[in-house]
Amino acid sequence: MTAASKVPAKRRAVSIKPSVEKLTSLAYGGGILPDDLATLVELITTPSHLDQASLAALAKSLYPVSNVGDEVVLKVLGCLGHGRLKPSLVIQGLLLRWLVLVYHVLDKPAVLSQAYAVLFNLLDTAAIRQVREEPRTPTPADPGKTSTQPSGGTDHAEESRPPLSDPGHVSP
Repeated sequence: MTAASKVPAKRRAVSIKPSVEKLTSLAYGGGILPDDLATLVELITTPSHLDQASLAALAKSLYPVSNVGDEVVLKVLGCLGHGRLKPSLVIQGLLLRWLVLVYHVLDKPAVLSQAYAVLFNLLDTAAIRQVREEPRTPTPADPGKTSTQPSGGTDHAEESRPPLSDPGHVSP
């Protein structure tokens, strides 16, 4: 699998999909040994020619047979953030979820508490803003004012509002 990840998909003689499916099935059935787990995490966290679906399938099937070593945890933590050489945000999310799921089988769970500074530094300011939505008060629409909502987006708060009975009234 590691060798196939270095070859672009169009230049591979065979599809990687059956290999990924077989690996995920074996991992689900019997788990992954520590050395193989480290190899798979290395494969997932480093740039390769594997497609996102294959990487996601591999990330979702990281079932350790025994305790997870610190080097695997640090490899996952090291791949977090923005950058050309970092995995996609979806893969990073799957790996973070995996860390939470395997917390009870980490060799040294303290390695995560030692990495709090790194983890909090990676938080996007938009992610830590106030979550609850302030109640909106309807105001008459200004005909010269355009909407600040991005095109194609929907305001989910407005979807739950009942339809207006007055056709002349426009909500903000």
